[in-house]
Amino acid sequence: MKLPFLISCRQSARLLSGRLDRRLSPAERVTLRMHLAICKVCPVFDRQLRLMSRAMGTWRAYSEQERER
Repeated sequence: MKLPFLISCRQSARLLSGRLDRRLSPAERVTLRMHLAICKVCPVFDRQLRLMSRAMGTWRAYSEQERER
C-alpha cells in the first residue's frame, strides 16, 4: 500500500521549484516536509534553489540600480 504523503525525489523537486512561483497547498507543504525529513538529497537541492533565488534577487536589484544611473 502506497502512503499518499510519500513522494519521490522527482515529485519533491517539482514542488520545491513550484514553491518559488506559487504558494503550495497545505497538503503539498505537509507532503514536501515529510519527504525532506526522510531524504538526504532533496534538502541539499532545496538549499541550492534558495541560494539561487536570493542571488537572482540581488542581481535584479543591482541591475535596476545600474539602469537608473
